Amino acid sequence: MKSLFQAGRPVLGERLIGREDILEKIIRLLISGQSIVLIAPRRFGKTSIVLEVLNRIKVQGLFTAYKDILKWDTLECV
Repeated sequence: MKSLFQAGRPVLGERLIGREDILEKIIRLLISGQSIVLIAPRRFGKTSIVLEVLNRIKVQGLFTAYKDILKWDTLECV
């Protein structure tokens, strides 16, 4: 049986449910020039939120970038 909730990888688009308020708030802050930090325990959806925000502001013509630094094993890769 397939689970209703995806786990183990980021959730995007219409599959990211119950986060609309935080997505809109983050987008407003970023567009106004504010920096933000997302803090939550593991597997709470931080990466999903970040990727969805980046997708939405990219559609508005803003430049975005994303780099998963946990895949690097040394600072030499920077």
